[in-house]
Amino acid sequence: MKLNKMLLSFANREEGHVKKKGVYWSSEIYAISKGYITPENYFEKKDIDLYGAENIILGCAIEEYFNKIFSHNKANCEYQSRKEIKISDDIVLVVKPDFNFKSCIL
Repeated sequence: MKLNKMLLSFANREEGHVKKKGVYWSSEIYAISKGYITPENYFEKKDIDLYGAENIILGCAIEEYFNKIFSHNKANCEYQSRKEIKISDDIVLVVKPDFNFKSCIL
């Protein structure tokens, strides 16, 4: 199997969060505000192209390496701590920052 096919296969695997009505991930807000995600297509699965797959995988690799660096140096931070912000009775924003330090979020 060629590397490009491996990258696409990995990026488009069936893992990830399940979309629920009224629960929105912070990473989706930009796409919603730009009109890429609409109420009509919100629950449709969209395949990730090669450019997106490369960016996602590279970002994950860098993030994992920073986690090793921070852990090795005993940095006081939470790694991918999930937070939910209730905006109203019907809307919840889910945020999962990569690194949450006491002084800042990275």
